Amino acid sequence: DSVASRGLGDVYKRQHLHHLFLACQFTQGKTLIAMIISQSLLIVLGLSLLLIGVAEYIQFYLFVLLSIVYYLLMQKMWKLKT
Repeated sequence: DSVASRGLGDVYKRQHLHHLFLACQFTQGKTLIAMIISQSLLIVLGLSLLLIGVAEYIQFYLFVLLSIVYYLLMQKMWKLKT
């Protein structure tokens, strides 16, 4: 029993960044490039913090902070698009 068959597909789509890009008229190719770039930046950030010796608890709180910012931005963007 999949999510789509229960009629919940549209609700779950709002949780995915690529659907927001597509709703903002990005092509599939530009959406892919934007996501690859954003993930690459996060990888560079994580590795940089590791290599310069930032304490793990600080990295954890930074991750939590970035997750909250991401969530709030997604909520705001979807409200602007609807």
